[in-house]
Amino acid sequence: MAEKKTAKRNYLNRQQRRQQLLDTAASIVDEQGWSGLTMISLAERAEVSRQLIYQHFTAIDELLLETIKYLFGSLYQDSQADFNQQPSDIEQAVQAQHRHYHEDLSAGRVRALWTILFTPYNANEPIAKAARMIRRLSADVPAAAIPGLVGVELADDQRRQIGFMIDMLFWGSYSLVSDGEMDEDSALELLLWMLRRFKSGESAGLPPAFRKSAK
Repeated sequence: MAEKKTAKRNYLNRQQRRQQLLDTAASIVDEQGWSGLTMISLAERAEVSRQLIYQHFTAIDELLLETIKYLFGSLYQDSQADFNQQPSDIEQAVQAQHRHYHEDLSAGRVRALWTILFTPYNANEPIAKAARMIRRLSADVPAAAIPGLVGVELADDQRRQIGFMIDMLFWGSYSLVSDGEMDEDSALELLLWMLRRFKSGESAGLPPAFRKSAK
């Protein structure tokens, strides 16, 4: 009687395994949000031991931080490049970032980013450190364009504070579209109108979408 051959297991090197774990962690966050991502849930979904998870991520804090970098690092790099390339034309940079938000993120990923930006976590929660990091990153994205927007030179912390407020405008725009209040073009028009008003310090006139309803 012929012996039954056991299928050879495919082994991954350390870099490949870490990539697989981050892919899996991203899938969990997309489907279940941040609360669904734990060392145990990652081990179960990836079909590996918890011991192996701890070889790559020493604690849940590190796992959350690395997953955030993996999920949103390229988005913020692309957005920051847009602002750095257009430091004197913030409207062009804003339009490019608007496209990133509306075209490059899945619904699950948008929810995950929204949650970590706006949830007031307690300082001792594992995700709190990661949340501070992503908020600072969001604030740094438009920093290069802030002096051109306000017309004066500012300290780094002041640029960051204004930058974070500008990032909130993007989320307001996204929410209006996702809630069916406005289409993407009208939301972008409103966003640009608010920036023009902020820059001029004067009335910039109503945006087109508002002019129709004002008649």
